[in-house]
Amino acid sequence: MPKFIKWIGSSWLIVAILYVIFKVMVALVLGPTWTQHYTEKDLIANYENRKNAILAVKDYFATIVPPHKRVEIEFTDSHTLGRLEVSSLDSATGATIYPIFQQWDLSTTSSQVDSILAALH
Repeated sequence: MPKFIKWIGSSWLIVAILYVIFKVMVALVLGPTWTQHYTEKDLIANYENRKNAILAVKDYFATIVPPHKRVEIEFTDSHTLGRLEVSSLDSATGATIYPIFQQWDLSTTSSQVDSILAALH
């Protein structure tokens, strides 16, 4: 068999092995993030079960955020904010002017979170 054909065959074998290793690594690293799948029915049922608590938090949130500010919070878990952003709003249009504060992965008990909450008022 010519050397060229052996070289192409072995190259394809190496590429195939690297591809399998890559797919295994991706599955190991990202696999756990894709394990939870919720249907629309699941989300509706969860909302219905927690409706009163969700509405109470929403009402409380509206009372502590000044009308000229917008606060966006993404929770990672009960002790970590995945993202916290505070922005000023244009008083005429209500459009976001600029973010005042934007941070990821904050502890809910951090002094940074406390200072942002104090600065809102």
